[in-house]
Amino acid sequence: MKTAKITLEDIKSESWGELGYDLFGNLLGDDMDEQNTYNKISSIFKYGEIGNIEIEVDEELNIIGGRIIPLKKQ
Repeated sequence: MKTAKITLEDIKSESWGELGYDLFGNLLGDDMDEQNTYNKISSIFKYGEIGNIEIEVDEELNIIGGRIIPLKKQ
């Protein structure tokens, strides 16, 4: 099966933090307190409003993978 990656760059979003909270709330479990969750999100989504999304698709353009690439200061 052939695949291709599509990158959407420099997406401005005010909800990266909300997305991160939703992801980490599910991935790390309910026993984490809010401060630890905030610290984890802040360490990944540093300059939060701009990020890139990489989408992997198959021959029929079905999404089979992807990731969010947060913008970090170089």
